[in-house]
Amino acid sequence: MSSKDKKRQTTSNEVVASVDVAGLLDEIGTSMSDTTELLRDFFNQFPGLKEDTFAKIIAMMTCSHLSKNDSNTGLHKFPGEEDKNESNSSAKGWNVVNFVDVVKQLFPELNWPEIIRNLDFSGFQIPDAKGFALLMAIYKRGSKEPFPLEHLFSEWKNTSGQLSIIKSAVAAPPDVFNFSQSPKKVETEGIVASKSSSTNQAWTSLSLIETLLRLSVTENYSVIRSLFNYPIKHCPEILIMGIAQSKVPWNNLANELTLLLLPSMLISNQHSNLIIRNLWANNVSQLFHGMVELYNKDQGNLPRILEIASQDLPAILEYKPFSFAIDLASLASRREFLDFPKWLQDKLKEFGNQFAQACIKHIKEKCQQLINSAKNESNQKLLESIAIIFTTLQNNQSALAPELLGELKQIGLRLQQFTDSSFQKMVDDLSQNLTATSLGNQPKGPRGQMPEARQFAPEVDKAANDLFSRLYDSAFSVEDLINLLKRFKNGSDPREHDIFECMIHNLLDEHQFWPRYPENVLQITAKLFGQLIQHQLVSYWPLGMGLKYILEALKETPPSILFNFGVTAFEQFKSRMHEWPQFATHLLGIPHLRQAHPEMYEFIAKTVEGSNVEQRVPNNPPSQTLASNENAPLPRLPPTSGVNQRVTEAIPPSSAPVKKETSMNDHPSAILLTGLDDAPVVAEAISDKIHFIFNNVSVSNMDQKANEMRELVKTDETVQYLAYYLVVKRVCLEHNFHTLYISFLDKLKIPTLGKYLQAYTLLSIRLLLKSEKVCNSIAERSLLKNLGTWIGLMTLAKNKPLLQKELGLKELLYDAYENGFFVAVIPFVCKIIETCSLSKVFKPPNPWVMAIMRLLSEIYRLPNLKLNLKFEVVVLSKALGLDIEEVPPSDQMKDKRQFTGSPNYDFSPAPQPPTQANSMALPNLNGPNQALNLPPITSVPPSISNAALVLYAMFQPDEAPSTAWIIQLSSFLFVSPAIGLFNQQPQLKNIIPVAIDRAIREIISPVVERSVTIACITTRELVNKDFATEPDDQKLRKSTHMMVQNLAGSLALVTCKEPLRISMSNHLRSLLQTSTPETYHQMIESAVQLLANDNLDLACALIEKAATEKAIRDTEEFLSAASQLRKKQPPRMNAPFVDPSYFAGRFPNALPEMLKPKMGGLAPHQLHVYDDFARALPVSFGDKESEGKRDLNQSGQELSISQAVEKFNSIISEIDSIASRNTHSTLSALSEEQELSVLKHVPFLINQSASKAEVAMSFAQKIFTKMFEPELPSLNLEIYSSILESISGVFSKLPNTISSLIMHSDEERKFNRKVVPFLIHQQLVSMPEIDAHLSKLIETHRNKNAFDFSLFLIRKCIIQGRFLHAQSIRETMDTIVRFVKAHSGKGQEEILKMIEEARNINITARLDSKNIPVSVGPIALRADFTDSGNREIKEQIVRIFEEWVAFYLQPTHNDKALLSLLSQPQFQGYLKDEDGHQKFFKVCIESAIDSAVPMDSSEKPILAFGAIDALTKLVVLLLKYTENNNVKVGTLSRFLSIVVRTLQLDHEAKGAQFNSRPYFRLFFNLLSDLSAHDPTLNENVNLNFLTFFSQAFIAISPLKVPGFSFAWLELVSHRTFMPKLLLFKMQKGWNLLQRLIVDLLRFLEPFLKNAEMTESIRLLYKGTLRVLLVLLHDFPEFLCNYHFSFCDVIPPTCIQMRNLILSAFPRNMRLPDPFTPNLKVDLLPEINQPPRIMSNVMAALNQAGSLKADLDNYLRVRHPQTFLLDLRSKLLLPNDQVSGGTRYNVPLINSLVLYLGAFGVQQNAQNLRGMPSNSPMGIFQHIATDLDSEGRYLFLNAIANQLRYPNSDTHYFSCILLFLFSEAREEVVQEQITRVLLERIIVNRPHPWGLLITFIELIKNPRYSFWSHGFTHCAPEIERLFDSVARSCINTTTPRQTDELGINPQI
Repeated sequence: MSSKDKKRQTTSNEVVASVDVAGLLDEIGTSMSDTTELLRDFFNQFPGLKEDTFAKIIAMMTCSHLSKNDSNTGLHKFPGEEDKNESNSSAKGWNVVNFVDVVKQLFPELNWPEIIRNLDFSGFQIPDAKGFALLMAIYKRGSKEPFPLEHLFSEWKNTSGQLSIIKSAVAAPPDVFNFSQSPKKVETEGIVASKSSSTNQAWTSLSLIETLLRLSVTENYSVIRSLFNYPIKHCPEILIMGIAQSKVPWNNLANELTLLLLPSMLISNQHSNLIIRNLWANNVSQLFHGMVELYNKDQGNLPRILEIASQDLPAILEYKPFSFAIDLASLASRREFLDFPKWLQDKLKEFGNQFAQACIKHIKEKCQQLINSAKNESNQKLLESIAIIFTTLQNNQSALAPELLGELKQIGLRLQQFTDSSFQKMVDDLSQNLTATSLGNQPKGPRGQMPEARQFAPEVDKAANDLFSRLYDSAFSVEDLINLLKRFKNGSDPREHDIFECMIHNLLDEHQFWPRYPENVLQITAKLFGQLIQHQLVSYWPLGMGLKYILEALKETPPSILFNFGVTAFEQFKSRMHEWPQFATHLLGIPHLRQAHPEMYEFIAKTVEGSNVEQRVPNNPPSQTLASNENAPLPRLPPTSGVNQRVTEAIPPSSAPVKKETSMNDHPSAILLTGLDDAPVVAEAISDKIHFIFNNVSVSNMDQKANEMRELVKTDETVQYLAYYLVVKRVCLEHNFHTLYISFLDKLKIPTLGKYLQAYTLLSIRLLLKSEKVCNSIAERSLLKNLGTWIGLMTLAKNKPLLQKELGLKELLYDAYENGFFVAVIPFVCKIIETCSLSKVFKPPNPWVMAIMRLLSEIYRLPNLKLNLKFEVVVLSKALGLDIEEVPPSDQMKDKRQFTGSPNYDFSPAPQPPTQANSMALPNLNGPNQALNLPPITSVPPSISNAALVLYAMFQPDEAPSTAWIIQLSSFLFVSPAIGLFNQQPQLKNIIPVAIDRAIREIISPVVERSVTIACITTRELVNKDFATEPDDQKLRKSTHMMVQNLAGSLALVTCKEPLRISMSNHLRSLLQTSTPETYHQMIESAVQLLANDNLDLACALIEKAATEKAIRDTEEFLSAASQLRKKQPPRMNAPFVDPSYFAGRFPNALPEMLKPKMGGLAPHQLHVYDDFARALPVSFGDKESEGKRDLNQSGQELSISQAVEKFNSIISEIDSIASRNTHSTLSALSEEQELSVLKHVPFLINQSASKAEVAMSFAQKIFTKMFEPELPSLNLEIYSSILESISGVFSKLPNTISSLIMHSDEERKFNRKVVPFLIHQQLVSMPEIDAHLSKLIETHRNKNAFDFSLFLIRKCIIQGRFLHAQSIRETMDTIVRFVKAHSGKGQEEILKMIEEARNINITARLDSKNIPVSVGPIALRADFTDSGNREIKEQIVRIFEEWVAFYLQPTHNDKALLSLLSQPQFQGYLKDEDGHQKFFKVCIESAIDSAVPMDSSEKPILAFGAIDALTKLVVLLLKYTENNNVKVGTLSRFLSIVVRTLQLDHEAKGAQFNSRPYFRLFFNLLSDLSAHDPTLNENVNLNFLTFFSQAFIAISPLKVPGFSFAWLELVSHRTFMPKLLLFKMQKGWNLLQRLIVDLLRFLEPFLKNAEMTESIRLLYKGTLRVLLVLLHDFPEFLCNYHFSFCDVIPPTCIQMRNLILSAFPRNMRLPDPFTPNLKVDLLPEINQPPRIMSNVMAALNQAGSLKADLDNYLRVRHPQTFLLDLRSKLLLPNDQVSGGTRYNVPLINSLVLYLGAFGVQQNAQNLRGMPSNSPMGIFQHIATDLDSEGRYLFLNAIANQLRYPNSDTHYFSCILLFLFSEAREEVVQEQITRVLLERIIVNRPHPWGLLITFIELIKNPRYSFWSHGFTHCAPEIERLFDSVARSCINTTTPRQTDELGINPQI
């Protein structure tokens, strides 16, 4: 270029630079961008434009854009924006496409991110969202790079311009702008980032938050603050963590946001711990500001603040204000976290008078708090803190200002005025100790050592111990206790805090005694320990001590109980392991952990390495995998085939098919037609038309056919039929038309059709999976595949999820693998997943789809899987665009057990090893390149015993290994699929059998030789001794073999295990290292360890088998000689066999007598010792009989005598321990608390024993000896007798045994006056034997002690105790009479008189099982039967029943004997049908009742319940031992209906003479017996039982049978009925209990309304209150949900009862303190939630004629105008009736008020700006002014009934009452509102929360001018009342609700 051209170019650039290109383009207008030619001509005039110029041009375009309909601009509109200039069709905007294309063509070197950076010029501003969209459209068109966010977040000079672009970016939709590429992101840890609900991920950008905080220091504060409104509402946790992580200096906006958000997050937020941990790590100052704000809002939060601050308490205490620091330090001192005096001393030195002034202020505040509160332990601790502060200030008087000294003196005087001398003593003690305190002796804080043991109050310690007892007695679960401890810890009740701390303290303190705990108790403790750590209920020193104890437990050698404790505890909190890497490192250092629990070791190792390992789901039973949608209208299906059954449960084992036979096998879908036997039915004409439409529908006529179908399908029945027909007749058969049917359904647009289709499809799938033919029937598998495609098209293809509760595909595959159903399930699952190819959401790499593909990939790699199943997986992977070989397999199948039954449709048979004849010569195994053609090594662990049997048959330990042996060994080895080395180098698997073979050969010889030698020597010596006189050589041979096998095998197993593990590891390591490249060497060690552990048992079993076989061979020489000896000995007449060689030795003479051989051979019990060796054989190889015996022993069904005695001794030790801890308790109390549940094991041990009689006698002798121990407590005596009773249940000869023991004892025991009468009372001795023995002693031996003892028994057992009949000791009494008459002397007449008295006493029968005397009256037929035929039948029934009662009352009866009697023909004749039941039960019930209360009884008869107890036992046996559940239900229903009818007739006939106790006994027995756990009664049966009881109680409620009221209330509220009814799932029993309570309240209503409080009614009322209190405490949701029904029947005068019901609130809700100053009720999160009301609110309104219709019309259109005028008359009862003392229809008023309230709440939710003119407020105002005083009072009460816990109704009705008060024109309305509120407040607690906040608002808010009304001071007593109530409401803390009620007699 010439100089002239250069000069021209320079001039041109200067001209360009001086021209405002952007302004010029703006003047020309948007038309310039209409064509590229215009733009090109324009920019050609300005060559050399730079980025700064284009920045101004683009900024101009964003400000001068116009609305444009043209689609080619590429502009985006934000949601909700509309084009304002759409009518102006000529208006045009900038054409982005033309502009950017021309610029890129003319200026290719432009840097587009630099253009964005150059937007920082004066005057730049983004005006609106469209301008921002234009900017982004230009940038995206011009640059391929992401938007330069770093420029956006850098420091700009034009901060307002920067803020404008940020503001637009935050509000932009994600397709316009996205913050996902933000330079810095907020680290949200456990908080899901998507919770932000910001689709463009703005508030997860830390850069954005930092930029806004930095910009807020400019003049843009208000604008920036408004931007944060969105995250404050939608993602406050992420925002607060972003502020914490921000590096921007702390400013006002950060402070404001922190004070607004952080306090609530520190208390109740679910992510509190994550947020606190983040703040500790990033911004402690921010955390401190939050804690101070939390403290300022409510000082009651101080315990929570201390918990947070305890992580670094000294640092927090350095912050100001001093008031906060002093209060926190004081609490820390009371919790023993801080040396309070030293801290005060240091602060005084540092801050002087300023700190002293804060201390004095603190003392004043706390003194006032002490004055206003009651004296308790918490206040005592506070007083101690005050004394410490006061003493510290006194000791530093020299450093205080004079004015502070004066204040200190006044405080001292004030403290002495309201405290006793103990305070001065406390100050004196502190003064002496304070100076002696060394700074070095400061107690460690939470991070230091554990503080000294704290002394808890006795009641706190007792409560803590009670909770532990309930946990260990299974009264509640560990989860229940954890939830309770959470409430205790987070609650505000100091006592609950103390209980929590006491429990933690006791739990840690008990660690030294854990080794003594029973294993089950220790396991519960471990779960509790781990759950405490998991739920973060312990921290700092308790947490450190807990982890230390767990570490110590895991160091114990497994399988000790402490090691198991550590494992169980670890499993509970392992998800938190990443928080303690040092602890994890210590765990890895435990040497035996890797061998004992490799999976646990692997988990810890991965945690330490920081790898993100996905944790497997625990192997629990699969969740529900096929269920109908909860909201779907289910088809009318038979009860037994509901779609809510699990598919996994539907897959039966191949040996137990469950499908019923069908008679429609000719139809392809016969199983569906048969299984869906309750198919919907429609008219034939309609069904024909539906069929016709489906036959003719096509793509071309789809719209027409859809219209025709819609005309046909107008009812729910036809919709259901359409779904049924489509699934069963079309979809499952016509696979090619699925797409057509889906399109047709989309055209139909019938809302409920989809739900019916899905329900029928899922049900059809379940039926097919249950079919027994699905594995071998191609037709059924084809149906299943078609249904799989169909369900996939309905859900996944339409981007709808297939829920796990509907169809769990992974669980289905697991069960198919274990049950042999892969052939049906894999194609079915593949067809479902194949439809994901049509989805936008569920295409790969969707995580859910890929998880299933990884599982299928693992299945694809399973050895021997059939090719057709592999083909299905390959086809699926291709359809999804995947390569199955590249999909990484999961590792889920390794924990499952493969189906091995026959036939096996899933796997091909494993290749058989070659025969010896065909085996090839073994190649050189030591060569470097050995290659064996081995079968695939299994991935499923083989059966060890079977494998050892097969392997041992081929194993030749003394020969070189053959090819056949190696191949056979490889087929039994297990290689985990998790070993990555063999996945990458599969050929290395051939090395494994070679290495293991070498290890076995290396170990087997020395181990077997040593073990067999020891076993043979031991066996020979013992057998020689024991069988020295046994002539039977077969017994000798069998016993020798059993013993030597057991000893040799056990010794070999113990000896070889560890050496074999080491040898296997060495050989594997050596061979693998020589055969793999170095790149894989790092993977070898883990592979070696896994292989050695997985195959160790197999190798050990082989060695064990070799040892047992060799032992048998080695004993043959000895046995041959012994057998020959027995055959050679010459037979002699009656001469016993004797082994002379044995008796010639030196041992026989040295043996004790009991061990010497006896002539005649071994006794049976001695042979049992050798039989035990057979039962205890460690492994039984190939011998099915012995293997069955081993299994029997392992299941606990047969024990030797020694084993049973050993277990019994441990039980006795445990019982003695329990008795020593409960010396003042009784047997019944301990039984109720389940303390002695171990007693039930005693009969089990006897039944489990090989010799029941010998074991029972041994047990009895042991107990008999212990009963005579000196100074034995009565409790032990009761327990021992209970054990003997349980033994007698399985050993009928026990009384004879005990009698024999007594008779052969010394006189001290024989004549023991405590134990022997006790045994007689318990019927544990045989009295005939005792009677004969005593008689013989007196008559023959003239034994004076026997004579005296006999007289004592007569007096004690017959005359005083009346539990022994004179006939039982007749012989002794006769002997005494004869003896006395023959020897006259002193006292002769008294003895004879006593004996005569004893003979005249009649002892009634007693019910031995209950240990209380139960008599039985005469059993006879009622006298009112006249029909002779019927009478004869009924008399026969009476005789049968009398026989049953007599048998039942026998002391030796048991269920087995009773069932045997019940099966007799005389019973079965009446119990075989319903009619027989009716007759039998009616006669038995009447006879039993009459027997209990004889007809000729006196006013106070002695009741005899024997017949009633026998009758209920009969019914319970019928119910429990009937297999058919329908029969059970019918039997109980008939029995209860007869009882109810009999009770009603008796009550009507007898009137005031009616006795309710027999009926109470009958109902109570049934409830108690049926409430016991019985596995034969499922949940539905139990629900039916309780339903029948409920219906019976409704039929005999106090309204209908007043004489049964007290018994009725006791039954309804009993723990066997009411809690069980309330605890049923889905609240199925709630409605029944509500009806019962309503009946009770209706019965009480007239008495309570008229104040007729007789003594009986008062007692019934108290009982009712206590029942309601129980419900309030344990089931508050029940009272919440049914409060409307209860308030309907409670009279207005019963204020306390109504308050009790209205005070209930859900247990998961924490009530806000109604006395909190400036409580913002409308801002509470719960206040917008509607309450759940289960009562029928509309019943009264619907029954009131046209009132509801008129009301709805009026609310909608304010018509008719006369509605309000007529409303009053409609609220009156018809025809001037009076009900309950009022003319008004009270239920109607209550219903109307709640209905209007619901309408108003809904209206307010839809229109937040205010109430419209047609709001129900007008109706409320009219009713309040139009009704008279009586009606208004009832109306206001109906409103007050809705003032309950925080919810939308409470808030609305509170506002209604306040509005009515403020807008009332007459003071009488305001006075009546005040009365309604006041009368509910002045009664005893509890008070509803809504009532309190309404009354407090009324008296405190000046808007209502409450105190200016005349009724507040019309009389002095009224004025005092208001003043008292106001003070209690305003100045008092929240009253703690209690279960104690003061009952006001004036209702």
